Amino acid sequence: MLTKRLIQIAVGMMALTGAAYSAPQLSAQAIEHATEAQASNSASATFQWKSPAQLHRLFPLSKVRGTLFLDVSGVEFVSDSGQRQKWTALDFETFTIKPHKLVLHTYHDRGLGRLGEDSKEFNLAESVPPSVAAWLAGYAGRPSRNAVPAAVSTSSTDIGPDQHLVAVHHRAVFGGTSGVLRFRQGGIDYITNVPGGSRSWRWEDIQTLSEPNPYLLYVFGYKDTFTFDLKEPLDRTLYEHATAAVSAYQENGPSNAARLEAPKM
Repeated sequence: MLTKRLIQIAVGMMALTGAAYSAPQLSAQAIEHATEAQASNSASATFQWKSPAQLHRLFPLSKVRGTLFLDVSGVEFVSDSGQRQKWTALDFETFTIKPHKLVLHTYHDRGLGRLGEDSKEFNLAESVPPSVAAWLAGYAGRPSRNAVPAAVSTSSTDIGPDQHLVAVHHRAVFGGTSGVLRFRQGGIDYITNVPGGSRSWRWEDIQTLSEPNPYLLYVFGYKDTFTFDLKEPLDRTLYEHATAAVSAYQENGPSNAARLEAPKM
């Protein structure tokens, strides 16, 4: 696109002056930036993740085998018999995603006189990469339950400058779990080795944060609430930054630009 624009400028100059016009030479840095932008746009347009899957049905009670696709146009399930079902971001109110499961909570009626809205539950053969789960959250735009945060290393050399780790215990009815809270630029993650126990919140997934004392933190999400016992005091500056980020997203709304950005696989 950048090269095409330069050619258009050159043609315009020749038409005005009647003389030959030599386009300026682009710097190596400008060429690199233009190439990266073109590659990013191409990746966003061609992004697709897929996995063999089973769709669970209640009426009639059955499992339908097929393939689940995620791409920039939405979520699509193609059965082995060739039947297709597709949902865009406007078709589902929220979703729950785990390493091997995706549940879409749609706006559609359940039908057959049953109360409530329809949900589509898929068991996935492939493990969902954290980048794909994060992409789906951005694509949907609304609060969701994401149980696929990126893995974390406790080595100080692997912690980025925009990440802060806090050892915690998540309270639950049956004992709870231990793990790590990761405060990052785009939100908060809870990482534990217990299957299904992890969570990833974007700032826009969180309604509010509460710290009654330096060793207790409540994460009130729009779709779930977690209570954490902190094994070390939470830095006050870090807490204030997190609460400010939550407030900023509530006032300004989520960025639609991130919804179509392809994840880095």
